[in-house]
Amino acid sequence: MEKILENTDIQDRAMSWQALGYEAGLDIHWTTIRDTMHALNYHKCIACRKGWISKSLAKERMEYTKRMLEQYPTKEYWRRVRFSDKVYFNHSPQRRLLIIRKKG
Repeated sequence: MEKILENTDIQDRAMSWQALGYEAGLDIHWTTIRDTMHALNYHKCIACRKGWISKSLAKERMEYTKRMLEQYPTKEYWRRVRFSDKVYFNHSPQRRLLIIRKKG
């Protein structure tokens, strides 16, 4: 189960304890899997939010912004543009993502 978690991305780490057992080919109750993983210092927690950007990325963004302002200098060009760093498409309410991770 540890190898499965080590080789997955954040979306796959959001699987349930039962799904982890299924991926590992185990036919045991999910509480047994949970208790075993807790003993190995794994737990479920809310996924960390994206942190601050690096200085190099901030510099790239500023350069891009300056280029765009040179190309499109007036507000008429920007009337139909919307900026967002978050997109959520689903029919159910958005909830916090719980992932499996090792303490520390």
